[in-house]
Amino acid sequence: MNTVPPNPAGFAAWIASLPETELRSVYQATLAAIELRALTGANAIAAAPITSAPQPAPQPGTIHPYFGWREAKKWILVGIARRGGSAPTAEIIDFVYANICDELLPEDLEPTDETTEPRWRNRVRWERENLADQGYLHRGPRGVWTLTEKGRGLMDLR
Repeated sequence: MNTVPPNPAGFAAWIASLPETELRSVYQATLAAIELRALTGANAIAAAPITSAPQPAPQPGTIHPYFGWREAKKWILVGIARRGGSAPTAEIIDFVYANICDELLPEDLEPTDETTEPRWRNRVRWERENLADQGYLHRGPRGVWTLTEKGRGLMDLR
């Protein structure tokens, strides 16, 4: 993988050298980062859902290329960032629910095969694990979700 040059002129040349598929991926990733930072700085009550233009009806298994299932990763990161970089698990899960509840399908509300926990909540926990695997969240302590330095940088919380 190419490394990103540290100056604007080098960056412009690097972008110009990318094949179309990689260029599209860099563009989408940049838009995702901009959206996260904009949502983090929004003047809203921390637990309140983010309101936006009406969205199309949810489809089963909707997966965003960067934010995962029902964009849960986005809401996890925004929720933690709005709380200064660390928050109790229950608060973040409630925040995610407030922002995805209109997209949930009846099967998302059913318990998983392994637990009595609703499928949506189980998916949110798995998306949190994915964020930890990607280096954006710490793995501990139990019951608290915390941004790593990489996560703080993404959310502009340095």
